[in-house]
Amino acid sequence: MTKKDKLYGREIIFSGIPIEGFYRYKDIFQLLPPEDEFPKMYMANHHSMIIELCFDKPKTEYEAISENCIKQPIDDDLMEMHYRNVNSRNIQKLLSLFTNYYFFDYSNFYQAWFSEFNGDRFSQKSIWGQQSYTVPSFNKKIKKLSEFKFEAKSNEIKKQKDLNKYYNQLSAGSRGMPFEFPFNIDVLFDEYSLLNGKKKEAFDSACILFYYGFDLLTVKKSLSLASFISSIETLIEYEYSDDPVTYKCDTCKSIEASPKKCPNCNEPFWGVRAKFREFLSRYGNSSKEFEKYASNFYTIRSKILHRGQLLLADKDINHWAYDARHESMTESLKVTYFMKATRICLINWLIKNNEKEKL
Repeated sequence: MTKKDKLYGREIIFSGIPIEGFYRYKDIFQLLPPEDEFPKMYMANHHSMIIELCFDKPKTEYEAISENCIKQPIDDDLMEMHYRNVNSRNIQKLLSLFTNYYFFDYSNFYQAWFSEFNGDRFSQKSIWGQQSYTVPSFNKKIKKLSEFKFEAKSNEIKKQKDLNKYYNQLSAGSRGMPFEFPFNIDVLFDEYSLLNGKKKEAFDSACILFYYGFDLLTVKKSLSLASFISSIETLIEYEYSDDPVTYKCDTCKSIEASPKKCPNCNEPFWGVRAKFREFLSRYGNSSKEFEKYASNFYTIRSKILHRGQLLLADKDINHWAYDARHESMTESLKVTYFMKATRICLINWLIKNNEKEKL
């Protein structure tokens, strides 16, 4: 596409800790720190930043305005806003997978009762409001990506060269830790841009499920774990889609022939758990210990979804009791570790044909 077929825009998005520096990926998008007039609160875990992006100019779309389906073009400004938001959210999801941080915006129009917080105490008066972040001077329409106000290279977001250290640090994303990206983040976006067809559909779905898991991590740990495992299963479905499985019966799906056979009775089976272990071994860690680790989490996931056996953190129990509190914290830590393992597997799957060294 020519430059005439491109549009530029910017949005305000958030992360759990304040951004330090700027990041630009080619002429496609860039992240910038908040400007001086942006509202800020150190204690918050919703820290604003600016994302500027370039996206394809949308084709004219139409809507029906009567029962006779008379159509008229949708307003250009409305279409531009929609495409800008869609592209921004896609980048947020990819950044949340490629880095250690959760990127998000307020596009869900959440409404509730609020008590104003002035920094050290809550107001005694409740008001009805909508989750929003307003900067009157902020213009979402731009003609090109802004030139950096920072000339020194040191003002870019810092990059971590040790990928194992970066992706495995448990305290990543915590206040007090440096805001940094992996050194190969440009490569990850390059690899994503090469995806197409069903392969892209599979990765996009896996990325969305990972994002949901990240979003639910602190509030609904059972569903968070299920989302992480489902993101892996999405890629497994694509990876093993050509496996020649023959069914004896199309109704009950009893298997006649399959590449997977039971080591004890030699009967064919579909091997969901086996494929899960193979996938994590191929793209995560090939050790026997990690295989047991993966199998254990698959068992937990099955108990959650098929038996309703939720993690302790999601149950209404006495969390003041030491044993319950300790077990709940241990479970929470395990889910966080599995999130990191999932991220590594998804990234390794993305770059398997281009990056020789895995994480």
